[in-house]
Amino acid sequence: MILKACKVQHLTDARYFSARGASIMGFDLDPNSPEFVSPERLHAIREWVDGVEILGEFGLSSPDHIMDQAAILNLDFIQLPHFYDQTELHTFEGIRLIQTIVVHADEHWENLAGKITDIAPMVFSVELDFTASGMNPLAGESIGINGLNQLLPLHNIFLKAPLFADSIARVKELSQLPNLSFTGSEEEKTGFKSFEAIDEVLDYLEDEGLFDPYL
Repeated sequence: MILKACKVQHLTDARYFSARGASIMGFDLDPNSPEFVSPERLHAIREWVDGVEILGEFGLSSPDHIMDQAAILNLDFIQLPHFYDQTELHTFEGIRLIQTIVVHADEHWENLAGKITDIAPMVFSVELDFTASGMNPLAGESIGINGLNQLLPLHNIFLKAPLFADSIARVKELSQLPNLSFTGSEEEKTGFKSFEAIDEVLDYLEDEGLFDPYL
C-alpha cells in the first residue's frame, strides 16, 4: 500500500505526511487553482522533507508546458485532472503519470472499468476520486466493496475518498489493497492543524499490518 499526499500547501502538511509514511507528495501547480503552490514555495517545502517523491498536479496546461515544468522542477510524477484530453496521454513519455477519474454517486463499476482499461497502457496509475460526491465505498456507498473488488485488479489504483475509522476495517474485504491518497488543507493557524481523522485510519492500517510507513 502506497500513501500519497496531494494538494500539500504548507510545511505542516508536508512534515505530517512525511512522518506518517507518505512516499509521494503532491503540489497543485495549476495557477488557476485556489490551492496553487508556486515553484518557489514547492522548493522551500521540499527542502524540509526527505525520502518522498514529488508529484505535480496540473490543470488544462498543454503537454509541452507540463513536461517543461516537470523538467524544471525535477518532478517524479505528474497527475492530470479527470477532464484532461485522454488523446494526449501518450505524449507524456519518460515520466510516471497518474490520471484522476472522478467517481459520481450513481456511477456503475462497469463504466469505470471501461475508463480504466482504456487509459491503463498510458499511465502509471489511476486515482479513483470519490471526494466530489462525498461517497465512501468502504461504507457501502457508491460502487461499494463489490465494485472496488472488480476494479482493483485492473491497474495500479489510488483510492481517494472520505475514509473514517468506523469503516476502514472493511478494507480487509477487498481482493487486494488499494493505494491511498489524502488531501492537504489550510492550517487552523500557522503551524497547527488537526489530523485526527487521518491518524485514526492510518493507525488502524499500521496496527493490522496493512500499511508499513517505513517501507
